[in-house]
Amino acid sequence: MLQALLAERLQVTVHREPRTQAFAALVASRGGPKLTPAPSAAVGQVTSRAGHIVGQEMTMTVLASLLSRFERQLIVDKSGLTGRYRFTLDWMPEDTAGAPGAAGGLSLNDALERQLGLRLEARREPLDVIVVDRAERVPADN
Repeated sequence: MLQALLAERLQVTVHREPRTQAFAALVASRGGPKLTPAPSAAVGQVTSRAGHIVGQEMTMTVLASLLSRFERQLIVDKSGLTGRYRFTLDWMPEDTAGAPGAAGGLSLNDALERQLGLRLEARREPLDVIVVDRAERVPADN
C-alpha cells in the first residue's frame, strides 16, 4: 500500500538487493534465552527510553529495532526466536557512561546476557536493502 502511494504521488520506483554490510546480530547466548513467553491475552505494550526497555508482548525483531535506535548502530535479529515475550532490559547507554553522576551500570552486551540470555555478535554479511531507482516530483497537495 505504501509502495503504491509513493509510486503514484512521487513516481518513486525502488527495488531490493543484497548488499554486504557490517552489523550487530542479536543472538541467543550459550546458556540459552532467559525470556518469559507473553500470555496469549497480553497487551502489546512497550515502554522504552535509552537504557531501559519494558516489553509486555515483544518480538525479537522489535527489540533489535529499538536497540538499533538507542545504540545508533544496525542491529538485526538473528536469534531464531519467533514468539512474543515479556521482559525488562536495563543497561547504561555508552553516551552516558562517562557523564557526571552516571551510576556504573551494565553495558548493553552484559545486560542482554545477564537479563535476557541474548548477546550481540559482530557480523558482516549480505542484507536486503531498498534502493531508490527514481523519484521525480514533490507532491503538490498534502
